[in-house]
Amino acid sequence: FVFCFCFAIDLLFLFLVADPGIVTNDSLAQINNILTGEYSNHHPVFNTMVIKLFIDIAFMLGMNINVGILFFCIFQSLFMSLIYAYCVETMCEMRMNKAVLTVVTIFYAIVPYNFVYSVTLTKDTMFAGFALILVISLFRIREQLGGKIISMILLFVSSVGFILFRTNGYYAYIALLVILLFVKFNRKKEAVCIALSAFAI
Repeated sequence: FVFCFCFAIDLLFLFLVADPGIVTNDSLAQINNILTGEYSNHHPVFNTMVIKLFIDIAFMLGMNINVGILFFCIFQSLFMSLIYAYCVETMCEMRMNKAVLTVVTIFYAIVPYNFVYSVTLTKDTMFAGFALILVISLFRIREQLGGKIISMILLFVSSVGFILFRTNGYYAYIALLVILLFVKFNRKKEAVCIALSAFAI
């Protein structure tokens, strides 16, 4: 329900207000990188490459760049809606009451900041998504919620995304590693090993 609700609001906003998606000055620079083939790490190259994937798909289908931007925004909305749903699912497993779950769901679905950024071509959105998965997976490992292997995989994937999808994410991750070394929690050795391997990659 949370996934469908958030994704539906995103798509309504996208098609009624922001079609094919909101393009910022930063994203214009990323589009220029894609079209010229000259990349700069001023904007994270991996984020630019994800945008490029959808633009390339549009070009292969004989469509224009606007359709590629639309495809990317739909993908990004799916990505963020899944993460919001996973956050609420984690809160359900913590046995939080329905009022709290309702407020959080409404916050994710209808606060403009969330649905606007879900359909904006910006490095901030996917980075924020990876940051939220990272926090959730660390919390789930600490509290021993759900499947251990899934939490560990998500910790690894979100750590790599956190580092690669924002240029200064690298430095924030170093700070996180230092904190992990000093905080006591369940499965600490496994979590630190996974975090270090993601950092190495």
